[in-house]
Amino acid sequence: MTLLKIYELEAEFSNEFKNFLTEVKPWIDTYDQASFDARKARMMIIGTFVEAAREHKQRSPEFRRFRQLLTAQGWNQDVIDSNSKAFKLHKELKENVNQEFRDLADQASVTVLAELQKHNGTSTVIYEAAMHLKRTKKVPTKEQIRGRIAGYHDERFQKRFENRSRPALATSKEETPSMPKKIQESCLTSEHISLGIRSEYELQHAEHLIASESLPYITDLEEAMAWWRFSVRRDLLLKVVKQKLFVSGPDGQFTEQLRELLVEHSETP
Repeated sequence: MTLLKIYELEAEFSNEFKNFLTEVKPWIDTYDQASFDARKARMMIIGTFVEAAREHKQRSPEFRRFRQLLTAQGWNQDVIDSNSKAFKLHKELKENVNQEFRDLADQASVTVLAELQKHNGTSTVIYEAAMHLKRTKKVPTKEQIRGRIAGYHDERFQKRFENRSRPALATSKEETPSMPKKIQESCLTSEHISLGIRSEYELQHAEHLIASESLPYITDLEEAMAWWRFSVRRDLLLKVVKQKLFVSGPDGQFTEQLRELLVEHSETP
């Protein structure tokens, strides 16, 4: 997280602390820009190396020596992979005839470029990110991009469901009073229904799984619902098994009952 984030919370601070923040901001700006430039330079080094190594395989002994230098810098395979992906998109954007895409290449961080590259050719999120930069002068964050892919951000990277759990007394005055209640509360789309999401509760639960930092491999609604169905089915199976153990006891009949139960609930979610 960049140090500049603290300036988004200035309304919460005392005047004395605001004066302190004003005093150190030039140094924070300098550090933030230097860090950004350093990460971009690392991306260019790694990306150019990976590209050249693939094009000149006959020079592999020489490239191996350079690879050793990269490792000595503390750049492991994960760093090399993510930076080479970011470089690939950066190069593609810089070659685009539209200035909006070239601006995105210059202003997007390596993390954002790597995240966008994951969805290159499979969605419109790169175009939407370029338009967002043009409108707001800001590049969408990695979290906003993942939210857009998952379906809980719109094409302007705004949360679709941020007002869903808001208490009734906190309803915005700008909301239309005559709007049917069903339309206000329902956020399900045909895409959600096709994924097997049947209620607001299931949708909210799936979004929570996507947003969980402890489950980084769950990145979209389909993966979230698959994980949830598996968890629910597993919990149901354990519950029923415990009930049958309690009722039947350790007799011979339970073995056959358990076998039937496992067959009944062992479908792949």
